[in-house]
Formats: sequence, structure tokens, C-alpha cells
Amino acid sequence: MNENLKIDLQDRHSRAIENLNKFRSKKYIFENCLRSIRESFQSIGWYEFFVNDNVKEAQQAFYNASLTVIKGSKLFKNKANTFLDMPRIPLSELALSNSKDLISELSSMDFQLQTGSNKWELFSELIERGESQIYTALLMHSANKDLDSVEELLEIINSKPKAKKKNVWFSDELPFYEGLLTNNKDLITKVIEDLSSPKIHKRTNSYNGIYKELVSFPAIGYAKIAWLNGHEIEIENDLVPNKLLPTNLDLTYENKIDDLIDQMTLESEYKFYNGRKIKERNDVYDTFIFTNPSVNGKDCIQEELIPNIVDFEPNFLGLKTGNKYSKGLQVGTNRKVSSSSIYDSFSENQSIPEANKTKSISILKQYLDDIDELSKTQRGCTVQIDDQLRLETTKSKEKAPKRKGDISKGKKEALIRIGELCLDKTGLEVYSTEINNLKNYDSDEEYGSTLNFLSEKLDECGILLFTQLDWKSEIRHYESIIIQALSQNYSTRLDLDLSSEFPENASISNDGVFKAYNDKLNSVGYETRFVDSESDSYIFLVCKLTDRGELSTWIKKLGFKELTNLY
Repeated sequence: MNENLKIDLQDRHSRAIENLNKFRSKKYIFENCLRSIRESFQSIGWYEFFVNDNVKEAQQAFYNASLTVIKGSKLFKNKANTFLDMPRIPLSELALSNSKDLISELSSMDFQLQTGSNKWELFSELIERGESQIYTALLMHSANKDLDSVEELLEIINSKPKAKKKNVWFSDELPFYEGLLTNNKDLITKVIEDLSSPKIHKRTNSYNGIYKELVSFPAIGYAKIAWLNGHEIEIENDLVPNKLLPTNLDLTYENKIDDLIDQMTLESEYKFYNGRKIKERNDVYDTFIFTNPSVNGKDCIQEELIPNIVDFEPNFLGLKTGNKYSKGLQVGTNRKVSSSSIYDSFSENQSIPEANKTKSISILKQYLDDIDELSKTQRGCTVQIDDQLRLETTKSKEKAPKRKGDISKGKKEALIRIGELCLDKTGLEVYSTEINNLKNYDSDEEYGSTLNFLSEKLDECGILLFTQLDWKSEIRHYESIIIQALSQNYSTRLDLDLSSEFPENASISNDGVFKAYNDKLNSVGYETRFVDSESDSYIFLVCKLTDRGELSTWIKKLGFKELTNLY
């Protein structure tokens, strides 16, 4: 192993230990930390194996990484979907844990997966139809030495042309299961050797970050499953480390996940709160009320709205201009405010009688409480101020613009996959609903394209994906969106203050702006991707570096090119 890989493993190990220690607090939400917890134990496992040459400690870590998946599946609806729809790594590590009890437990579980905006189906029902989840089931049942179930699953694939066509992407791996059923050790060995060959390894491990340099998935998982089924094979390939394969190690597992659950907050009371730490009331606000062209007319100035604390009338005032508005839109944000700070900001430019200060601040405090309550259950709704100067949602929906027909199935699939790569669970719920209801706005007089319409709609819903900024936009605005996207979509905090490195009047289109931010994002495993909308605006999203290739594929399937010359 070269020195750079060793340093990277050590760095990941240090951050993993730091995260797990930090999570031992009621300030952290177990549900929202699931992915980070699993990845932490994964980092510990590979560090123990490759750096410390400690197989037992590696298996102990893989046990807890796998236990995280099981606990998430049992405790939280839809959490299994995020881990087991692309199971090469998590199920390989489950097998490598050597825990027959854990393998058996996961193999016997049935759970619900979301297959539509308001549609849930059992994992077992999807298997019966031959959906892609059948690959997950094959891995689980073969690791559990349940060859009868493996045979039944192969029969589903072979007897249903639609199922066979849907699962053609893992056809290279199907002979492994035939080898298990026919007790053909040579066939099993050949499949694993082929999977760890340079050509297939590159295809199946292109999104596995540092691990693609160290280990070949799913080859290592199949090699371990072979041992679990009595085939003690050895593979002459460094990407399939044979030391991890023996099954006769005596290991008493320590359940560290239940310990974390006891010390953490199980789940947030806020449906749309995506942070790993609990949301403190009147601290950081996930949404605020803004003007928006769809609500206030296309000529409105974009600004935050507050109740009318000047005349105490049932309408909003613009925080910048003091203009009156009858309605506002709940929009995603990520900032700290207080009733006093809002009052001070507004009173700098607007005249408020001193005698009204106490009453005005009291109204603002109640307003912030109302926003806080609203953000627990709703996102992107239209609101107004009632006669008591309290926030309320409007009863009628805004008139939808003219639209043509449905978007194609291919484009809908591409949009959904992009959302799955770039959003967390709660954001994906809102996004999926929008995509399932999305119509075709290509050549529409007002929007010009479906992507432009979607970008505006997501902005209204507070979803930071396909964000659109004019070329004249301030750098600090771009910086703020990146910080929010990392926090909201990936539960990642990043200190960014690059705007001060550019002239005060510079815009995002100035030379070097996008490169500076992308270099910073790359250093922590993320990047920005820009969609070429053939306009004077930039449409972009923030993604993981490891998802770059897959994301580019789906953007192409939308019919767009990417702007790759910005940095």
C-alpha cells in the first residue's frame, strides 16, 4: 500500500473516532447520523485491516457498520432503501463481519420501500416481480447459506423476461450463484477472478472512493460468501485480500450501536430538519418567509418578509424595502435570527415609533415561533398574516402556469436518480412528489424549458438542487447556497469565507470564482456540477466526488450538457 493511501486511511480513521465520540450526546439525532455512523465503522474496519493488520478488529467494525443498517431498517421507514438498493459494499462488509447471527437476521427481514411519491411496497413484493432488489436478496440469502431461496430467486429472473432485462447489469455475477447451487468451486473461483479483473473492477468500483484502490467489490463479498458456504478458495489478486476470508475465527461481538442509540436523540421532531444535531428552537431556521415572483408578481424584489410592525395591519413588510405584501412563500434558509436582530435591521431604514418597540419585538418573537412550528411539518407553502398578526397558510393554491404534457419516463427516471444522489431522505420526499407531478415546459413562453420551471419550483420548496443564479449574482450568495446545500443535503458543515478574496463588486461570473470554491469542496469530498441551460444563468448542484460519473450520466439522459470549462 502506498504512503498516500495509508495517510488517507489514517485520516478517515481519526475522523471516524471523532464523529462517534461526538455523537454520544442527546444533541445528535441517530436517524440523521445513520450514514455517518455506518461510514465511521467502515473506515475503522479498513484501517484496522490495512494499517494494523488486525482481522478481528476489522470484523468487529464491519459488524457494527452492518448493525447500523439493520437498526435503521427496523426503526425508520425507508432507511433500508438508502443502504440496500446499492448493496455491493454494505452486504460485502456484512459477510466479512463473519457474524452468522447478523447475516441471518438481515436475511429474514422484510421492510417497506418507497416506490412512488405516496406508494410503499414490501421488499418481498418487489422481489416477486423481479425488480432490482432481487440482487440484494441474492446476496443476503447466499451469505446465509439459504440455497433454496437462491434457487427460487434465480428462477424468478430466468422465468420472467422483464426481470431478466431489468437485472442485466449484474449478469456477470449470476454464474456465481449457479456455482453455489451446483457445488462448482472452479466456476465460483472464475467468477470472482473475473470480477476483480481490471476491466470489471473499474466498472463496479468506479464510485467507491479510496476503497477502489484497496479492495474489489463485490468480488471480496462473493469470496467471503464462498467460504461461508464451505468453498475455501484463494484468489491471487491483492484486491481480494485472502486474510479476511476464513470463517473459523472465534470472535465475541460488541454491540456499539445500541450504546449510541441510548445516548443520542432517536429522531427529530421536525419532519424536514436534515441536520445531525437537534434543532434548537429559535436558533437556526430551516425556512423563512420571502417574496417570490409566483406569489407577489415577477417584478417583486427578492427579500425576507416580516409582519407589519409599523401599522400593525394584517400584511407583510419587506425587510429591505418596507414594501407591503399580502402573501409570502416559505423558502429554505440556514441562518440565525432573533426578534431583536430583525427589529434592529428593519428599524435602520424604516421609522418605528419608540413607544411601539416592545410590542413590535413581541410580534416578531411570535412570528419566529410560528415559522419554527410550520417548518416541522411543511415546506414550500404560501402564507399570509391574519388579523392577530399571526402566520397562517393560505387556503387556495396558486394558479398553475400552462403546461403541455408529461415528461418522458427516461427523463423522470434521470431526475429521480439525481435526487437520490444529491438529497437526503426528507428533501427527497418533497423532490420526488414534485417530479412525479412534473409536466413538460419545454418551449413554454414563460419558462423556456422544463429544467427552468423545475429550478424555480424547487427554490419555492426550499430544495437546494438545480439552483439557478443570474451571472450578476453576488459571490456571497453563491457561497451561502453551497454551505446550505452541504448542511441540508449531506449533514456536512463547512466553513467557507472565500468571497473576501475577490473584489467587493465582483459577481460569480468573475474569473476564478467557481474554481476557488470547487477546489475547496474537492478537499472535503464534494464538488459543484453545472448544467448548460444555454442561458445567461447558471444552474448547478452540489454532489459527492464519488458520484461524479453517475451524475454526469443522468444529466446527459436529461438531454443537457455540463459546463466543464468553469474551473
